[in-house]
Amino acid sequence: VGEGEWLGRIVRKAEAGGYGGSASGFRSLRSDVFRVFDNGLKWNAADGLVAAVCARCKAEAEAVMDAYVKATVKEARRKRHAWNSRTAALVKEADDRRRREGLKESATTLVVVPAQLVGHWREQVGRHVDFGYVGRV
Repeated sequence: VGEGEWLGRIVRKAEAGGYGGSASGFRSLRSDVFRVFDNGLKWNAADGLVAAVCARCKAEAEAVMDAYVKATVKEARRKRHAWNSRTAALVKEADDRRRREGLKESATTLVVVPAQLVGHWREQVGRHVDFGYVGRV
């Protein structure tokens, strides 16, 4: 693949109206752009220049796309038009993405108990858990 080949295809598709003006078109554009950067991160040394450039470009592309969503929402509010499905979908997608980014994958179990049972649960965990395999309880 030549330098800029994939981003060039995305630009040509966008200029030709290939992504349309819908929320699904925007998601498709976003997916295509991020696929380029994700592949750059996946197939290049993590501490290398290409990976660093891909990470930076992906972050900047995300900021630009988030700004676009915010501008779309602001414009809709300014005009006092009811949100159409495209605007609503973009806002929901941005909110969902922000929520997901704040989460970390984990194989832990969270035990929620009333305050009166905390002592009992600590005692049971102390009896039945091999602390060589777990962190802080």
